[in-house]
Parts: sequence; C-alpha cells; structure tokens
Amino acid sequence: MTRVDILQPPFTDDYGGLCPICHRNDGMLNVGKTHWTVCHTHKVRWSIGSNLFSGWRNETEEDWERNSKLLSAYGDVAPFLYPHDDDDGGGGDSNRS
Repeated sequence: MTRVDILQPPFTDDYGGLCPICHRNDGMLNVGKTHWTVCHTHKVRWSIGSNLFSGWRNETEEDWERNSKLLSAYGDVAPFLYPHDDDDGGGGDSNRS
C-alpha cells in the first residue's frame, strides 16, 4: 500500500502561538510530554507546555527522537499572539482583519 501524505495549510489561529516572522505555524511536535509549536519555513520553535494534550501518549521513543533531531536545528523564539480585546468574551478574534 502506498502512503499518501495530505498536506495541511499552515495554521493562522494563534492558539499555541504563531511564528513571530510570518504569523503562522506548522502545527505541534512532541518530545516526550513537552509540546513544541513550529514554523518550518523560518526554522523556529516555541514550547507551549508539557502534558497539556494526550497525543504524546500515542507516540513512540522513535517519534520523539525524530522530533528532537528536527527541533535541534530550530531556534527558540517567543511566539506572536494577536492582541485580544478585554471585552470580546475571551474569543480573541476581534482584532483580526
């Protein structure tokens, strides 16, 4: 059977943060319990926490080793977050165009 990867567009929702350069992200990688959001275009990463999502439990040591190797070539940055109005009910999307 041939494996087909379905490409996903970069994410622009700032949950988990966005690349400070392009304001997008390419999703999350786990290394053990630690969750990293990444931008492959700009080779940057930022940690969003540990043990927040259960997906890491379904990954293997090999997955974490591969992710760790990839992340070791990326620089640490502070993520971009859209400004949120205090009165938007916590939705956070009111300042986007």
